[in-house]
Amino acid sequence: MQWVNGKEWGFVSLYMTQFLDDFGGGFQGGFSIIGIVTAYCIFGISAWTAFGQTLEGAFRSKKFTDRAFPVAGIILVIIGLAAAMRGA
Repeated sequence: MQWVNGKEWGFVSLYMTQFLDDFGGGFQGGFSIIGIVTAYCIFGISAWTAFGQTLEGAFRSKKFTDRAFPVAGIILVIIGLAAAMRGA
């Protein structure tokens, strides 16, 4: 969990108000919810870090960037043309 992220604390507070009784209520239920949310967030942060490391390694490869950037440019042009045709 991002401990200084106010949005995350809002979600945890919402979980507490909606599901506290389902987890036994009181301190035990609150602690259970915090434990589940923390475990989930640690997994998410770890997965995002691993993905970022892989992506960083790919972007350091000249072979990858020589292929990826033109493909990304073509996709961007197609999206732009589609938006222009729809009048967006």
